[in-house]
Amino acid sequence: MKASFSTVLLAAIVVEAGCPLPKNGYKWKDSGSLATPAHGWTGIKDFSVVPLDGNNTGKHLVLGSYTNSAGSYSSFQFDPVSDWSQLKTASQNQMNTATVAPNTFYFTPKKIWVTAQEWGPAQFSYCTSSDPTNPKGWSGLKTLYNSGTPGSSSSSPIDPALISDGTNMWLFFGGDNGHVYRTSMPVGQFPGQFPAATSILQDSTYNLFEAVQIYKVAGVQQYLLIVECIGSQGRIFRSFTATSLGGTFTAQSGLSDKPFAGAVNSGSSWSKDVSSGDIIRMVNDETMQIDGCNLQLFYQGLPAGGSSKSYNLQPWQPGLLTLTNPEPDQG
Repeated sequence: MKASFSTVLLAAIVVEAGCPLPKNGYKWKDSGSLATPAHGWTGIKDFSVVPLDGNNTGKHLVLGSYTNSAGSYSSFQFDPVSDWSQLKTASQNQMNTATVAPNTFYFTPKKIWVTAQEWGPAQFSYCTSSDPTNPKGWSGLKTLYNSGTPGSSSSSPIDPALISDGTNMWLFFGGDNGHVYRTSMPVGQFPGQFPAATSILQDSTYNLFEAVQIYKVAGVQQYLLIVECIGSQGRIFRSFTATSLGGTFTAQSGLSDKPFAGAVNSGSSWSKDVSSGDIIRMVNDETMQIDGCNLQLFYQGLPAGGSSKSYNLQPWQPGLLTLTNPEPDQG
């Protein structure tokens, strides 16, 4: 199995046409809760979802964080599934890296699987594997980023998001402080330690909070950045777009009245919160390509009524949003 996973994807999928992102807002339908915490854990959250076969036609691996009754965090992964309904009975396996907020992909140039995560020996760390389905097979943690959040002495980097444009690897992240940060290194130097980041988006703390994710929209020259915010009706995602990873990102969706995803447009009856998650990718590699014609957001939700407990004890669970108003395919 290890050999097959190390060679599963040697090149990014090339797409000549595709759907751009919706121009007049997003409308979703919701799956409902897909699983509940096992092992006495209080919540499962911070999801990273990656297709194992490289082209999104087979099984998916879902990794995440869990919290226990003491409010402590660690990392876990589900057994791979070929249908989202299987998550209800899939095993939830503790990983051998006791950190938080994984971001997992297959790094084509070196034919290894990489998981970036927060906490551990540095602000952001990474580990590698030849078989990502083995929760105990990840390497020891090495430093990915340790230069803080420039201009802010009261916050720390949170939720690493990685992507490649073929020349550079880029790291995007938030700080729970109204900023989104960016840094990069040449692809040939990755995995390794990124240099200090700069702030590329600024707003109030609640309007740019955490859970940054970054993607390439397949078939069009469009990058999508989403960031979690604290809205008036619960957690939401805003979206920003750019034509290059080093370019200027401009707002594409609003806040609580017209978000990328939130209570007003998620179609959810079980959770008012649309929180930390991952858009389902077309590929498993570092290009992070998503299909604008078939957009799905795997997210953490909170059962209706929420919880009066502290954040780390709340019963977060996974859900899936499917876009119902995609733009026409440009092909």
